[in-house]
Amino acid sequence: MKFKYLAQNNSENLLLFFTGFASEPSHFSHLKMSDEFDIVIIYEYESLNFSKDLLSKYTNIQIIAFSMGVGVASRIDFNLLLNNKQKLSFNLAIGGTPYGIDRVYGIHGAIFKRSIESFEPNEFIKNMGAKDLAIDTKRDYKKELKYLFDLCQNEPINTNWQKALAGASDKIFPPTAMQKFFKEKLSTIEAGHFVFNKFKSWDEFWIE
Repeated sequence: MKFKYLAQNNSENLLLFFTGFASEPSHFSHLKMSDEFDIVIIYEYESLNFSKDLLSKYTNIQIIAFSMGVGVASRIDFNLLLNNKQKLSFNLAIGGTPYGIDRVYGIHGAIFKRSIESFEPNEFIKNMGAKDLAIDTKRDYKKELKYLFDLCQNEPINTNWQKALAGASDKIFPPTAMQKFFKEKLSTIEAGHFVFNKFKSWDEFWIE
């Protein structure tokens, strides 16, 4: 697991963004930075080494997550990382559920296993619905998929996300699984799995 500051405003507010599998910080470079809060992006899932120090200076932490990042964020016990003066909320799940891999509430386990063996970067980008994205060919994507599969065998700790968003033509994470889990919390837009081209600014993700 890696993290990178996208914006540092010496703020007490933090937007903590868990990306999806194979995501890179550059995939979100078109989004305008905010002057109102810091932004940290979490990516490259080959371990779950989340640092308490990353959160220590913030009083208000809002989480958004994309794709398998929803499952990762949902399995971190933030109660062990925060003090009683800090406020944390799970604001928005995009293209994923806390379960991640599940017969009903996620990607079917058998399908996910097949994707580990047959992963092909260009086909994955095509299915993302964002053909202009570039992914790092040096990364061990099968290792990352295997780690995510193993992680998602554990029950999620956090399931109370405030809102969820799905692309109507998502070819990677089933919108039907999101509907079954989130019910009335789910909104749908005309997009594929990668919905971020429909947004212009990180401020659109912050809840006042």
